[in-house]
Amino acid sequence: MSYTISGGGTAPAAWAWLHGDLELTIHEARGLPNMDLLSTLLRRLCLCPPLAGITPARRRSLSDDDDDSAHAHAHTHPHHHHLRGRLHRRPRRRHEPQPHGHLLLPTSDPYAAVVVAGPHETTVARTYVFRNSEAPRWEASFLLPLAHAATGLEFHVKDADPFGSDLIGVAWLPAAAVLASAAAPIESQWLDLARPDARGPPAPGGGSAIRVSAAFVPAAASRGRS
Repeated sequence: MSYTISGGGTAPAAWAWLHGDLELTIHEARGLPNMDLLSTLLRRLCLCPPLAGITPARRRSLSDDDDDSAHAHAHTHPHHHHLRGRLHRRPRRRHEPQPHGHLLLPTSDPYAAVVVAGPHETTVARTYVFRNSEAPRWEASFLLPLAHAATGLEFHVKDADPFGSDLIGVAWLPAAAVLASAAAPIESQWLDLARPDARGPPAPGGGSAIRVSAAFVPAAASRGRS
């Protein structure tokens, strides 16, 4: 069996028995794409389609006679003139700025899910949704009891959307690295995100990535403590 790693290559998957508790923290992600741009444009086109071939009517200038009659009508019926002005006055809409700085352009609403990769893939944890950000900071900590035959852990970063979540990218932590964190815990490590949008592997130090910390406590060690 093989597995596609985040660098874009293919490596044989090494199975391991993960039996114990995993102390995991998902800190943040960086370099995420704007997944809401297309869906936002489509929603606007569906709800407010452009009116082709329709030009706004120009205001007709009043002649001297019409202007005199209009003033006379206004003095004769002041209440109606005031009401007419109120009905024709449209309030000006104000758009509040989004957290990412744009007025009308929303961006991704990312969250991360932890999946145990193996014969039966299992989602064991999920962060909350970080609204309107391409660099979310979750700082979410979990204590995960594991009893799985697995090749490793996958970190699925997704964009929450009313029409369904879109996959942004997947990071990979091999089972061997999880077991090794029992002796040498993983402290704030960046994992590259493999992007499914055909943009290739991320650039080192500046591409899409997720930062995690992890420490594994084997079940035997837990029984020894108690």
